[in-house]
Amino acid sequence: MTQFDGQLEPPKLERRPILSPREKQLLRRFARGKSDKTTAHEIGGTEQVAAQRAMLLKKLQICSQEHLVSVASQFTAWRSSH
Repeated sequence: MTQFDGQLEPPKLERRPILSPREKQLLRRFARGKSDKTTAHEIGGTEQVAAQRAMLLKKLQICSQEHLVSVASQFTAWRSSH
């Protein structure tokens, strides 16, 4: 992260990574603040979801919930259901 007018600015992605359909599902739910347990119940998986969250946040260089929501809006089409 870099300092910008006294606030931390999230790192910029040089290239937009390609996300699998599952990563998009996860990203959408994480941006809504859903827990790993709730997400696992909704789309399947158990302990995998926590590991997938960590890999996804690292892949996208996400540093906060606000940044997560911003990135999710760029990578996923928001559906009205769920």
